[in-house]
Amino acid sequence: DEMAGLRDAALPACPECTDNISFLAENSGLVPSFSGPSGAPAQYGQISYMGIGNTGDADRTTAAQAFIEFWLSDGYLDWLSTSVEGKFPMRRGTAENATAFLDGWQQLETGVDRKAPLSDFYSSEVIETLIAGSDNFDRWGFNQGQGELVTAMYTALHVTEALADVLDGGLSAADAAADLQEAAEDELALIAEE
Repeated sequence: DEMAGLRDAALPACPECTDNISFLAENSGLVPSFSGPSGAPAQYGQISYMGIGNTGDADRTTAAQAFIEFWLSDGYLDWLSTSVEGKFPMRRGTAENATAFLDGWQQLETGVDRKAPLSDFYSSEVIETLIAGSDNFDRWGFNQGQGELVTAMYTALHVTEALADVLDGGLSAADAAADLQEAAEDELALIAEE
């Protein structure tokens, strides 16, 4: 929504944006995956999961099941609408309409000071790239059994701070990678002590 000019506190400032505030959104692409040193393409996403604990209370379990069924059907688009640009429908549709939630998500309005669907600003090619890319999400570190390390790295904001330093020009990508490697090793040492 920021790139589309829908949030006054973060308006695009490119020269072309003077005449067309949504220039960046309309002229941006999407890189769904990239290759690292191993050569294998990788892309990461955070998927929200639901679980029902075993409390031994049948009424509570029944209520939780009913809530989840609602959330993943009638309430799904409402949930996605709380952050259209930050949430993506991993549940694509229903038995009756295989793309109901994908289609609905594309029409949800986003923004703060002005509202509009993302599909008003981003090309169908960009949206289709996003849709296709979500088929291959890996959860960073979890496939390698390092979920605890990922949690520690997120909690301490190591990645966020390194990325901000690189984007601000105060740190090279190579130095940020070295700093993150050191931070990961320090976090692993702390985990091992527990």
